[in-house]
Amino acid sequence: MTESESALVARADALVKRAALRRAPDEHRPIPIREIIHRTEPMLDIEKKTTYSVKEAASLTGRSTETIRRHCAKGTLAAVGGGRGGTWRISRPELVDWWRRQGGGRLFPDSER
Repeated sequence: MTESESALVARADALVKRAALRRAPDEHRPIPIREIIHRTEPMLDIEKKTTYSVKEAASLTGRSTETIRRHCAKGTLAAVGGGRGGTWRISRPELVDWWRRQGGGRLFPDSER
């Protein structure tokens, strides 16, 4: 491992430790990668969108696509579409609200929640 790679690994470890300290001690959910890199990377294109597919929502939250589909079908995550072979579209505010109800942190660096 080169010196620059070891510096990156050390920085990533420090960010993971800092993110773990900000969480409540009784919270046992995995830390989404978005939560760790918000302070180190500029806003990504996916974070600028206003609606998301199931796959994009799963990527942002660290959940599986089946979990997102299940919540859309049950109505706990408000989405448009679905049905037989249809695709779900999830609005940004709905995704943020659902994620907060699940006990998650901020999904987007520019959101107040």
